[in-house]
Amino acid sequence: MLKIKFVILCLLFVQFTFAQNYKSSQSTLVIKKTADWCPFCGTYGWDFFDGLYKDVKSNPDAILIAMHYSGGLQNAPSLEITNNFNVPGQPVFVVNNADILVNSSNVNAKITQVKSTISSNGQLVSPIGVDLALFKTGNNFTATISAKANQDLNGVNTFAGLYLVRNNLVHNQSGRNTSAVHINVLEKNLIAESTWGKPLFTGNIAKNNTTSVEVPISSFATSADLKLLLIVWNKLPNGSYAFLNAQMINSNSITTSNVDLSIAESLTVTPVENSIKISWPGRKIDQAILTNQLGQIVPLQKIDGQGAEVIFSKPSLPIGVYQVSVISEGKKATKSIFLNE
Repeated sequence: MLKIKFVILCLLFVQFTFAQNYKSSQSTLVIKKTADWCPFCGTYGWDFFDGLYKDVKSNPDAILIAMHYSGGLQNAPSLEITNNFNVPGQPVFVVNNADILVNSSNVNAKITQVKSTISSNGQLVSPIGVDLALFKTGNNFTATISAKANQDLNGVNTFAGLYLVRNNLVHNQSGRNTSAVHINVLEKNLIAESTWGKPLFTGNIAKNNTTSVEVPISSFATSADLKLLLIVWNKLPNGSYAFLNAQMINSNSITTSNVDLSIAESLTVTPVENSIKISWPGRKIDQAILTNQLGQIVPLQKIDGQGAEVIFSKPSLPIGVYQVSVISEGKKATKSIFLNE
């Protein structure tokens, strides 16, 4: 019994170790604190944000988000995040935790300044690399957030926040018109527990350590203008949160679970002594994920094989039923297995 309890406890710290495409470059987060009733938000504030976005929108290291803390587009996470930075008034532009003091006389100079910051930061390795993926099963979605420590981390208290962002949103804006097209508006928080998300790394973390979080998401209509935003925050001793890194993907960038049933039925997952044999005729097995009874991810490391038949090492786990999700060429199918030792 003690052995089983120990193993279960260890699972709480198990990390997501199959192959990941971590985004390790340092993102730059540009937050526009704004409101639809604010006339300056529709004049020089609009010019700055729109001008910067047009220049950097194809750069994955540039994360530009409009947060309406008041007015018709107000929402709770926008209010809480902008309050976190303690910047009075609007429009205010926070770039990686600091107000850059944009005003009506320095718009072009500030665009140039932030573009330089984005370029410089993009050449740096972030303390925490990230990977955000979206999976669909039926009408529901699951976002998988993975993180990797790119250096030794000391005394951190990090969280993964996940948000829905809507681009090209037509809505009134004082200083412009009733059909202004708003860019990258933060719409809602996707992690109900907290605006700041779920815990990632805590305490002292060695370089190359990895972890992951899964977030179930209710059905929504995917589009190129609906985006998922991941922000890694570090909670400071004073209770405020500092930006560390971010990644944003389009909601139509989906790894789907809608595999033809006849193909999925051919998938076999078999425990064999100290390994798990996965066979999927006609498919190339890219990744495999084992999930325990608590919904936690347990690592499966490939030890032999390629293509349609791969052997993975079997972790030491309590007796029980587990789910093994196999990803092949952008498709995912899941099988249950029973482990008795």
